[in-house]
Amino acid sequence: MAGRRSWAGNSWVHSNGSLSMLTPIDPLFIFLSLLTQASQSDNEFKFIDVNSIGFESHVDTASVSAFLAMDAVQKKALATLCETRQISESVCVAKVDPGQVLTWLKHKFSSS
Repeated sequence: MAGRRSWAGNSWVHSNGSLSMLTPIDPLFIFLSLLTQASQSDNEFKFIDVNSIGFESHVDTASVSAFLAMDAVQKKALATLCETRQISESVCVAKVDPGQVLTWLKHKFSSS
């Protein structure tokens, strides 16, 4: 039985030893990570096509696709964290704006 663990509760036993915990997280933290991975080059941020965000990362593409499909989150993230430019009706580019990120983080942690 070496290496085996279980969790016991009032009237239950979870035998595989795993523990899952849920905690609320601001999705902008996840989006910031995706934006940074996609747009950082030589310690500078470059403009990238908004529709390509997330697919260069080493994350499960199905999960990233589902996350990026949340348009309200994407719009909020772009407005809060990025400088954006509308190139044409169908193409929008964005780059992380460190000043905006810092302002957001200060607000985030001062209101906690």
